[in-house]
Amino acid sequence: MIKSLVIGLVLAFSASAQTNSQVLDEVWSVGRTKACSKDARARFNTTTLADLKSQLRSDTDRQALAQVLNPFLFSLGFSHTQFFTSDMESFYLFKGFHSLVTPSAPEPPLIVNPGVQVGTDDRGYFVRNVLHGSSADQAGVLKGDRILSVDDKAFSGSWGHQPKPKATASFGRQGKVYAADLLLPALNWAQAFQEATLKSIRIITNDSKKIGYVRLWSGVHPESADALWTAVNKFNAEAVDGVILDLRGGYGGAFWEHLDPFFANRKDYFVMTATDGDDTTVTLTPDPQANPDAYLGKMAVLIDEGSRSGKEALAYQFNKSKRATLIGTSTPGYFSGGGLFFLDQPKDYFLYLCVRRDSLLDGVEIEGIGVAPNLFVPFEINNKWQDSQLGHAVNLLAQ
Repeated sequence: MIKSLVIGLVLAFSASAQTNSQVLDEVWSVGRTKACSKDARARFNTTTLADLKSQLRSDTDRQALAQVLNPFLFSLGFSHTQFFTSDMESFYLFKGFHSLVTPSAPEPPLIVNPGVQVGTDDRGYFVRNVLHGSSADQAGVLKGDRILSVDDKAFSGSWGHQPKPKATASFGRQGKVYAADLLLPALNWAQAFQEATLKSIRIITNDSKKIGYVRLWSGVHPESADALWTAVNKFNAEAVDGVILDLRGGYGGAFWEHLDPFFANRKDYFVMTATDGDDTTVTLTPDPQANPDAYLGKMAVLIDEGSRSGKEALAYQFNKSKRATLIGTSTPGYFSGGGLFFLDQPKDYFLYLCVRRDSLLDGVEIEGIGVAPNLFVPFEINNKWQDSQLGHAVNLLAQ
């Protein structure tokens, strides 16, 4: 119930569709009944459907369908609304997550990846994030590096479809080109993010101070909150002088259980409300709970434009309670309640659709607004190849 509002764990089932025209009919059937407002439902009309079908240039290429359908979905004005195909990274995250929480789910498709989230801009492909402990991390690849080629072939957004024990990739950084030998494994993408959270846990020393660090790469994994408890148990055992919780990038998810490792109890946690397309509002209130093993010392929380969905709820609570200093840049306000449709079948697509709007925390709107940091620090890699936002957090806690 809780996560259905924040990360969209709402599944629907449908017979397999083969053509793009048939897929559009499926999407329209869902949109007319499930979209999160009456106005949005009315947009799924026969005139618009016919117009989108007339724009199709292929009846089998799912990427071509996404290029036609997603501008319409984005125009509805709600986050958690997108058509995903198997050429998109997030497709593998949700498929992998579904396989972890649903025993009857088919085996998830695996993604060949060295541990890199890929971004695009007008200059080409770049590294959005590097998972802790991954092959790319071990090879020294950094966020912001330009991805130029893999095995002497120009990078086209994919690392390939066959795993390799070794691939040589070239990257651009600050006007220079460097090569890195990478392992290209086939990964359950959801499990890879959970493992990266566990591998991120470490102690940073600064001026004789010990600072604990953990990065919550994704809150969708069923054991993601347990990973934070693993970190806190280590930090308490090491008697650290402060803790950095990194919420940047990765994926969303997370809720009250991800706050528990850092709060003595749930007494002052936020209350959440959300409204569906039938104008029915639900209210979620945390169950009382004490957290006797929580870390209660000084904290800093790192946020940025990649801290989406449930991570924004965490950032809100840390700010509201003044439990931690928020450092970085504002979160994106990606906070409606999304539903996942067609995920249960071994298809090469699924629909992510806003099914609950006006998701408020203590009556405060997050959608389209986000959570602002207490200390604004843009991301950059300095001359020592150090993360500037992380550096500010370490220095603050070491004072």
